Amino acid sequence: MGIVMAIAVGVAGTIVYRELHRSARAQAVETASLLMAAAEATRVYTTEFIKPQLDKRLDIEFLPQSVPAFAATETVITLRKQFPELTYKEATLNPSNPRDRASDWEADLVNSFRADWAQSQIVGERMQGSIPVLYVAKPIKVDSPTCLTCHSTPSEAPASMIRLYGEANGFGWKLDEIVGAQIVSVPLSTSDEATRRTFTIVMGALGLIALLVLGVGNVLIGKSNSGTN
Repeated sequence: MGIVMAIAVGVAGTIVYRELHRSARAQAVETASLLMAAAEATRVYTTEFIKPQLDKRLDIEFLPQSVPAFAATETVITLRKQFPELTYKEATLNPSNPRDRASDWEADLVNSFRADWAQSQIVGERMQGSIPVLYVAKPIKVDSPTCLTCHSTPSEAPASMIRLYGEANGFGWKLDEIVGAQIVSVPLSTSDEATRRTFTIVMGALGLIALLVLGVGNVLIGKSNSGTN
């Protein structure tokens, strides 16, 4: 009975851990997807309502607030004051704003999208220092000719933008080209700790139940043997 109970508890523990792990990853993906949706909504709002108003000042000054990527990034920066563990970046291979330049691993994601246009999303895990992180990435595609107003050639770009960012970066983009990736990162340390804590509690309960069943079984068997004798 002891061997059978040990095997049963071991099998149950494996199933429970896998389900807890799967649930924690699914929750992390959902959190990242919500943040991605918020960033995309900010992009759309900026394009439709903010940019047309601020473009009127292009001859005087270039306002980064009119750029959808800038607006989305700033929105998440504000959100991170309440949720500092979340990160968002519009990682671009050749950006005008230096803070958007893709790092090595981000560039790999962008190039993966460029190599396979059928990919609409990449979900993965990586180590950020000593912290495991889950990331969700979506391609940034030049899907409007208006983007080329600022990113085709320096001569076509607004003079006010050249004064702000210079003419060395952010040009040479082409229509329908994938130039970057929206990347949301969510640390897994909190969810992993919650998984371990829940797993410990469940396994502790299963272990106690198994011991109780064995104890009661031994007592009943002992009484049965005594009655037979």
